[in-house]
Amino acid sequence: MSVHAASDPIARFRDWQREAAAGVLSQPNAMCLSTVDADGVPHARFVDLKTVTADGFVFCTSHESPKAVQIDAASHVSLTFWWDHAGRQVRILGVPARITHAAADTFWAERGRDAQLASWSCEQSRPLSPGETLQDRVAGVRARFGDG
Repeated sequence: MSVHAASDPIARFRDWQREAAAGVLSQPNAMCLSTVDADGVPHARFVDLKTVTADGFVFCTSHESPKAVQIDAASHVSLTFWWDHAGRQVRILGVPARITHAAADTFWAERGRDAQLASWSCEQSRPLSPGETLQDRVAGVRARFGDG
C-alpha cells in the first residue's frame, strides 16, 4: 500500500476533520490522548480537540489531573483520531506544551454551563467518597455557583 502525505499535513488534517464533522459522528473532535506514568505504564483516554494550529493540536485539562501530571513529566505524548465512517485514522506524536492562561480562559468560556459545572464537580480520575454520586457533586456546585 502506498500513501502520499500532503505537502501540508495540518491542512490535510483540517480537511479530514471538516469531513468528519459533516459526517455521522456525534463526537468528531474526540481524540485518544496517550501518556505514560512515572512507572512507564501507558494510559489512554479520550479528550476533546479544541483547535488545530500551525503549532499543534490543542486540548484542555485540569492542571491537577493525573493526565496533566503525566503530560508535565513526559517528553512526548500521542494523539489518535479514528473516523471509522471515513475509514481514516490519524496518529500524532508530539512534545506537549501548555497553552496561555488567556487561551485557556477563552476555551473555558466557550463551554456550555453544564459542562463547566461538571468540570468543577469532578476531581478527574479520583474516586467519589462512599455514598457520594457525581450528581450530588454537580448539585452542590450548581447551588454554589448558579447557572450562569
